[in-house]
Formats: sequence, structure tokens, C-alpha cells
Amino acid sequence: MKKSTFNSLGSNYNFAFAIKTLFLSEKNNRLKDVLEKKYDGKVFLTYKGREAISLILKSLTLPAGSKVAINGFTCLAVFQAVTSAGYQPILLDTDKNKLNFSAKSLVETIKTDPNIKVVIVQNTFGFESDISEIKKNCQQNKLILIEDLAHNAGLQYKTGEEFGTVGDFVALSFSRDKMIDAISGGAAIFRNQNKLPEIDFANISLWQKIVDRFYPLHTVFIRKIYPTGIGKYYHFALKKMGLIPKSMMAADDKIHRLPNFYAALAEDQLNIAKRDLARRQKIGNLYLASIDKKFLLDENYFQPLTRFPIITHNRKKLLGKFRANNIFLDDIWYDWPIAPKKYADDSVYQMGQCPNAEKLSGEILNLPTHQNISEETAEKIIKIINEER
Repeated sequence: MKKSTFNSLGSNYNFAFAIKTLFLSEKNNRLKDVLEKKYDGKVFLTYKGREAISLILKSLTLPAGSKVAINGFTCLAVFQAVTSAGYQPILLDTDKNKLNFSAKSLVETIKTDPNIKVVIVQNTFGFESDISEIKKNCQQNKLILIEDLAHNAGLQYKTGEEFGTVGDFVALSFSRDKMIDAISGGAAIFRNQNKLPEIDFANISLWQKIVDRFYPLHTVFIRKIYPTGIGKYYHFALKKMGLIPKSMMAADDKIHRLPNFYAALAEDQLNIAKRDLARRQKIGNLYLASIDKKFLLDENYFQPLTRFPIITHNRKKLLGKFRANNIFLDDIWYDWPIAPKKYADDSVYQMGQCPNAEKLSGEILNLPTHQNISEETAEKIIKIINEER
């Protein structure tokens, strides 16, 4: 049977992991202790990464009308985290053919908008921002700096500092298809010990726990039978029945406590993070060495990436060629400046706000680096790309 390849759909899971999630107990875990030692701050575990960002922002008690600067090429979850905390997101456009905003654009925006009080840096896919200059500008203007590690836990800046050890606060995501994948989860890390939150955490439902526990097994099965043609119908049926967690849940101002089950999975993933990063680096290096340079961004591909981005002026055609070869890469980070595009109305994004991000979102395509990508599969992906002239 032919093998199907996906960007997501349980990308970090195998059968052993799926069985483990079914029977893992709600045992006590050391995740908080591990993270507090690693990032030198007080840790609060949340059910979602966006809740971790929102928790940090809610703890700040900033003046009315305060604004939060975020990357203009990001996920709707970040936008919602800011608005649910009661603040206004300000989008900073990316530099041309790059994935992050620059220190220069931050400075220019601060000059025109004195209500910006917080800056969130996300280091998209693992490509680093100009963190030294950004931090310096934050200090000079008395702005709070948050590092969002949803894409890049365990990576380092060129300065040698690890991501998450520079800002005042750190937000982690353990959601599906992230570097640290525990099906769901997040962590808010308060490196500034004087700003600890006082909040009543809500509990997720028993139904949600059950859906999450079975998700890895469902995805392993879907990927296995997809080449038969049955897989997509099985996937569709599960989604209709609510047995597949939605990638974008409805905005909710509540902060949910992370049950021990997810925390234990995240701790296990952290324990093998170095090995996983080395494997991602190997696949990334293969892409970098073999893909025609015209498809590469103006970025420094020097460390492991959650996804390996390329640009193409005929994305629809290339995606079609991939599908014809049982490679499904249609789940694109990001297909809109505040993605996904199908939820564009929820972000109130206006055309022209971030022209570089708009252009990028229309041309970017992500190549998988997750554990289900072998060198043989990577070579197949490379061949299809390089045939596109």
C-alpha cells in the first residue's frame, strides 16, 4: 500500500504514542518544575497556548487603551489571545520575503503609537527575530517583551541564548503539530516574579478529554487507510461527529487548567526534544541542499524548523502535483496574514495593513520535518518541487 504524507493530521504521532495516550493515567508530573528550571520563572499550565498568552496579558493590568504589537504574519490564536485579554493587537508587517517583523519596524511603529505597551515575538517556524535590538528598544521605551515559543521550543538565538530566556515572559504551546506536541496544552512563564496572576482556572470537559485521548489513534488510522480512498471519508465522518478536535476553537475568555494527562505527555516530549531537533535538522538540511534556490526565502536556514517554508508563484499547481503523489500539504502556515484565511472576518484584518505578509501568505508552502518524514519521502518532495520550472 502506498504511504500518504501530511503536514499535520497527527504528524508527530505513531501507533505506540497513540496507545500510550489511551492508557496514560492522570499521574502527577514534573512539567512545571522542569519548565521553571529551564526558563527561570514561575509556570502556570493552561489547556491552550493562546490561553497562556492571554493569562500573561491579563496579569499586567495595563492602562485602558493599551495595545500589543504582534507579528503581521501569524495565527488567529495570537490575535484572539490579545483581544480576550482586553487589549488591541497592532500588526507589524514582516520584512520583504521574511517571516518576522524587524526591530526597525517596531521602532517606527512605537514612534507613531505611544499606546503600545507590549511586544510579542514569535520567531516563526524557528527563524529568529532580531531579538537583541528588539529587546533594547523594549527596554528604552519601557515595553514588556513576550517570547512566544509555539514554533520553536529548544532553539537558540545566534547570540547563544536559548529562545525563552530573553523576554520578560514566555508562552509555550503543546498543541497538535507543534515542536512539543501533547495533543493540547500551553504554559505561561513569568520571569518577572513581581507580576503573578490571580485567576480562577476553569476545567475542560470530560468529553474533551476523551476526544483528545483518541485523537492520535484516529489520525494514525486515517493516515494508514488514506491511500485506499476510505481514509478521507473516515476523517470527514469523525469531524462531523465532533471526534476530531477543531484546529481553531471558538474564542473563549476563560483560562482552562491543564490536566496532568497532557502535562505528562509534554514532559515526555521535552525529554526527547534534542533527538527530535537533530532529526528535523537533518531533514531541513536535505531540503536546503537540494531544492532549487529560487524557492527559498531570504532567511538563514541554520537550525531545526517546525516546518520548512518555500515560496512558489504557482502554489495551487504545485499542491495538485503533491496530491497526485499522495502528499497532502494544503494545511499552510500561513495562508493569510492572520490565518487561517477562512476565519479572516474574525481578525478584522484590512487589506493593505501588511503588504509583505499578504504577498508571502499567497506564495508560501510548508514542507514537513516531523517524525513521519523519512529521507526517502523528503527526496520525493524535493523532486516534485524542482520539476516545477
